[in-house]
Amino acid sequence: AEEVETASAEHNGTAAKLLAIADTLDRLETWERVLLRCRALDVPYEDIAHYTNKPVSQLKVYHARVKKKFAKTLAQYYPELLGHEKRTS
Repeated sequence: AEEVETASAEHNGTAAKLLAIADTLDRLETWERVLLRCRALDVPYEDIAHYTNKPVSQLKVYHARVKKKFAKTLAQYYPELLGHEKRTS
């Protein structure tokens, strides 16, 4: 019974984190979500430019800014993440 409670608590923690991520993504503009998701899938900037109507030459800069914005917004749910984007960039 103890193992089931632990698994249930872990599941609830994971579900809460997923909801926080989903809410954070929802707070972004559509083109920002597209940019983050596409780069996570290694979609070339040229293709992303077509999807977002943003200049290819600016997308790398936008990507860095949007990642930082995402991390800062997510840190509202998980303050321990503050500053994390600096360590992973």
